[in-house]
Amino acid sequence: MEIKNKKKFKLNKKKYIILLSLLVVFVGIAVCGFWIRYKYYTTLPESHVFVCDNPSNDSEFDTWMKEKIGLNWVPTYLIIKDDVVIGTIRGGIPEKQFTSELTYILMKNWQIEELPDIPVSCVDGTRDSLKNVLPNDKNFYIIEISWVQCPDCIFQDENFTKDIYGKYSNQLIYRYYIHSTQDEVLEKHNFRKE
Repeated sequence: MEIKNKKKFKLNKKKYIILLSLLVVFVGIAVCGFWIRYKYYTTLPESHVFVCDNPSNDSEFDTWMKEKIGLNWVPTYLIIKDDVVIGTIRGGIPEKQFTSELTYILMKNWQIEELPDIPVSCVDGTRDSLKNVLPNDKNFYIIEISWVQCPDCIFQDENFTKDIYGKYSNQLIYRYYIHSTQDEVLEKHNFRKE
């Protein structure tokens, strides 16, 4: 026995236009959402940007990094966990290489040096030690050491920084500028000076 009242789905012109319009709107919303999320994750907030006190001389924090961590290159990423430097990654590298080195550091969990209780200046003018600034939880954090006028730092920013920030989010990353003035840093990040 055959069923004769079978309804056939017909896609007439009106239904086709409505479906296509809904698809375009959905894709547009998705693209905007991804762009907003990417922009948010790749832009450091002011509270995550620090600058040396005197660009002409090494600050106490700069000296600590050179003597205790062996910092001799910028950009360099300090990997921090539980207020302890557990590793460093020399910058100028793409996100995949950064991730590979970070994974290795997190697996080894070396105890290189505890963060000092040395006050540093946030670009907004407040001062506190990074030990007090970093959240006290079980996550790792990244302090990116940079210099506004350093060619290698400029190369890093132009080629790899957005990818690294996009992967790890600006919630885990802080940036400290050596040999840079507050005005240079404010201009670089498009922050307004008050």
